[in-house]
Amino acid sequence: PTTTPAPTISYSGVELLVESQETFAAPSSTVASSVSLSGSTPVTLDFPVGAWPAGDTRPLKVSVVNLPSGGAIEASSRSEGRRMAGKVVLFEPSGIAFGAPVRVKVPYNTSADYGTMSLRVFRYDSATARWELKPIAAGSTGIDSATGQAIAETSSFSLYASLAMPPPTAR
Repeated sequence: PTTTPAPTISYSGVELLVESQETFAAPSSTVASSVSLSGSTPVTLDFPVGAWPAGDTRPLKVSVVNLPSGGAIEASSRSEGRRMAGKVVLFEPSGIAFGAPVRVKVPYNTSADYGTMSLRVFRYDSATARWELKPIAAGSTGIDSATGQAIAETSSFSLYASLAMPPPTAR
């Protein structure tokens, strides 16, 4: 992978401050593979065989970003009693559709007290301006406390984050 300094990224008309960014070669569609962001922010993507579209050679880019405080993206994370629990990660290329679910692991703040809240992976949908809950990855509890990652499955790329959500009765 190559590390590229990039101060900001424009996403849905919002300038996001980039903390770190890495670009990887397109994963193989015929061999299972995994990519991890180097550095202090634990981000991992696991691609099963057939996930990456055959013939798509666009590079895979992973960016850890900061949302503008008080902006619409950040504000929508607080709906329904939720709160941001970790760094926000932008996975690209946008618009890619996977042939099989990809396991995404995004960081959460391991020193915070979440009380009775559950940590889950959410994807920001720029069309609806809402954070959408992603399903827990098969065979997973949804949390890896050893690495400080929330785990889910996805079929596309976008902006992702760990959000703490209240128990169902509190919503």
